[in-house]
Amino acid sequence: MSGHSLKGGIHGEESECKICYNYFDLERHSPKLLSCSHTFCLECLETLHFREGRGWRIVCPVCRHRTPLPERRVRNLPDNTALTEELSHKKREPEDSLNAERLPGLPASLATSTETGHSGWEALYYCPDAD
Repeated sequence: MSGHSLKGGIHGEESECKICYNYFDLERHSPKLLSCSHTFCLECLETLHFREGRGWRIVCPVCRHRTPLPERRVRNLPDNTALTEELSHKKREPEDSLNAERLPGLPASLATSTETGHSGWEALYYCPDAD
């Protein structure tokens, strides 16, 4: 996976764009901060800017505040650093810890393995007491 998304971490709702509801990542859905402090993904803001047809500013879809665009480019808006730092941290985590995070209580060694006798099906549940 080339870009990591932010599915957990900072507060659940704050980790997704309020326009497209995709989780923020470090690529097309990077979190961009408007001067009104609302955050949206780069892709949605670029689409919004194109539809508005106003090269020098963008209007927040939540509060209608006008944010000037540095050099008339959405890409030049500041990143939401709290979110990008969390994304960078997630990107540095080993894959085993990410899988273990998705399956609480399951050892990391089992979170990524498949049982060969079950046609490649991955275990969905793990019961440590069962024999």
